[in-house]
Amino acid sequence: MELKDKLIAFRNEIHNGLLEISKNYRYITDKVEKREYGFLYWILMNLYNVDEEIVPDCITEYNDKSIDCFVHYQENKELYILQCKYYDLDGVIARKDVSDFLQMPLTALLRGDYKKSRELQRIFNIAVNDKEYKIYFHFYSTSTYYSNDIDDSFKRFNSDNKQYAALLHGEFIDLKGIYERYYGVSYKDKKNLTFNLGTVNKGTFASLRDEYKIPDLRCEAYYIITPVYEIYRLRSEAKKEGYQLFEENIREFLGESTVNKGIIDTLRGTEKNNFLFYNNGITMICSKVGKEENRNEMRYLEIFNPQIVNGCQTVNSIYTVLNDGQSEKEIQENYSNVFVMVKVLVISDKSETDKLFYRNVVKFTNRQNSVPDKVFAANEQTVFIRIQKEFEKRGVFLRVKQSDKQKFDTEYKEKQKADMIKIANEFVKKVGFEIKSENDICIDLEKMLQVMIAYIKDGYYGYTKKSLVLKQDSDVFKNISINIQDYLSIDNMIKLYYLYKRAEKEQKKSEDKRTPIPYYVIGFISYHLYDKKDIAGKMNSQLSKLFDCDKNTFNEIYQYIVALTKRYKRICENNNLDYNVMIKQRIMPDYIEDAIKTYKDMYDSEKFNLVFNMLHNC
Repeated sequence: MELKDKLIAFRNEIHNGLLEISKNYRYITDKVEKREYGFLYWILMNLYNVDEEIVPDCITEYNDKSIDCFVHYQENKELYILQCKYYDLDGVIARKDVSDFLQMPLTALLRGDYKKSRELQRIFNIAVNDKEYKIYFHFYSTSTYYSNDIDDSFKRFNSDNKQYAALLHGEFIDLKGIYERYYGVSYKDKKNLTFNLGTVNKGTFASLRDEYKIPDLRCEAYYIITPVYEIYRLRSEAKKEGYQLFEENIREFLGESTVNKGIIDTLRGTEKNNFLFYNNGITMICSKVGKEENRNEMRYLEIFNPQIVNGCQTVNSIYTVLNDGQSEKEIQENYSNVFVMVKVLVISDKSETDKLFYRNVVKFTNRQNSVPDKVFAANEQTVFIRIQKEFEKRGVFLRVKQSDKQKFDTEYKEKQKADMIKIANEFVKKVGFEIKSENDICIDLEKMLQVMIAYIKDGYYGYTKKSLVLKQDSDVFKNISINIQDYLSIDNMIKLYYLYKRAEKEQKKSEDKRTPIPYYVIGFISYHLYDKKDIAGKMNSQLSKLFDCDKNTFNEIYQYIVALTKRYKRICENNNLDYNVMIKQRIMPDYIEDAIKTYKDMYDSEKFNLVFNMLHNC
């Protein structure tokens, strides 16, 4: 799809989001009815993960040449100062707006007399003199047209403001940049953890680079034989700080608190001193290591933001056994000779190469757990989380992560589920599917992508490419799955999925249990609506027209498509292709055309022409 088409569709999504904001947050302030003000909500909630109740505290002013809003992540030591310009269409960005933003706020804040927000002034006073702080000046615009002079202004700003202890950095972010942040990396306040991992002496602590002198290591690595009470201490500290210790993919697949009875029995039994020999150990990745020090007959290595990528059950089992009411002194006495091997890898996770290496370490160290590729694919793609949020606004729960099923079952109250069913029914009633239970509003990401691919490509892809929709190295995943938002709007994704569900429901009730063929229903609609050679063109807009037509017209078109799938199946059978063979083979255009011609000959030609023309005029 052309970038221009992507951005036009994305601006429409923002517009729809502003309509939702004006409707849902009017109880906080009626200012949200103004799109310029609502856009501040949109930016703060979607790009900076600010809770809607907190948004007003972040807004200083709007529609002026100073600061619109700010976000402070104290733990990360990051301060974001924002200016946001919303345009329905491409508007011209005034150079003066940019120059005022890069001069006036900083001048006032440095003088200490920024009166629009005393809180921002207080935070700035602390941040600007702290060498660990980063202060970002971000100018957002929904336009795609701006001069090189604006880029030059930000370059000068960054070059001219290096004298402060804090890092000051300005950036201009146009519609393309907003798109990339929205569907890619968003800002948020992440929990951090620094921990001193101890061992009893130098002999149980090996740096592969410094002590073993192994050349050309992909990353810095340490092998540490540590007392199990050190792992208990790490787990306790993480729980206390609310820090997620277990790498997200592993937590999703194995669960955060999974334990192993065999490990527990060993730690509680007479052979606990042999634990080191019985256990495979723990693999930990951290972002960096700090100082080493010796104290109290222990040697400590400072590690930053540790993530357990293998040994989840070992860590939780150790915590379960040692957290049974014993005092710290008793724990150290009872487990002084019980050790576990810990492999610590230092991977910054900044470059694409680092990220791939990190992912491979997680994958290959968990071979025995058979962590499926789709767990990595779903967890690592922000686009799916974005789509999940938009689905929920329309009453539909998209299960992206493995834990989402349990989350929906346990965390969502019955009234909340009932409200979602009501909202979803209003939304999908046009396609003729009635949502009756909470199961109907839950959609698996993999299934949803299958249905979308049936429309984008054809029914054959829907049936046969399930294994590829979340396989990260597949063309289907790279070209369609992670770009699904560029092909179809959120509204059309949901309506298309429930149209599939309608066909599926009718298939199960049919006499032959075969027709209508659900994926073919979806694929045959797209066969009529747009040219497959021009998938970037009418794919979404024509579908919108179909869903916007009146109920009777829509049902006439749907029944025609259903009849077409039945006729196509019959033609295949006449050519010695039974159902199970047919759905595994590519769709044959000649057979579709034969089915269309047969349908026209068998039914009233006037009615056929009416329906056929209605479909093609969408």
